[in-house]
Amino acid sequence: MKKRVIVVCILSLAFLAAAASYAQETYKFQIPGDREPFYGTWVNKEYANKPKTFPKFVYHSWGYAEGFKQISDETAAVKFTFILVEKWTDSKGNTWFKELEQAKGAKNYLLCRISKDGTTLEQIYRSAGFPAETDLSPKYPNYWIFRRQ
Repeated sequence: MKKRVIVVCILSLAFLAAAASYAQETYKFQIPGDREPFYGTWVNKEYANKPKTFPKFVYHSWGYAEGFKQISDETAAVKFTFILVEKWTDSKGNTWFKELEQAKGAKNYLLCRISKDGTTLEQIYRSAGFPAETDLSPKYPNYWIFRRQ
């Protein structure tokens, strides 16, 4: 009887270990650090009073962001949450992020590239599924470029 219990326990543990190993291989999300180059204040004065975006965004490390109608504004016009889903560095040293934004019943899938020197943020978005790296271009309908403030 004791042997059966031991065998069942060993098999259960082996099954749980295999399931945990499989889950880690198929779901590789990692919580971003507090010092990601994505966080901070990004501006583009050319976007003042234009539809679809704002001239200033502030991204905080705890997954909260704000958009401002004017660079000088201190009160946000829009507030939303975001998750950095994936991060990688290309051969030129630029840092890329896949970002999921959520605000009042809407969500957007963004592809973001931060220049090697950390001063330029380019973004494109879609409402369903992440854009491809090859889409990141000023020709893309939902393309924005910002400078770090």
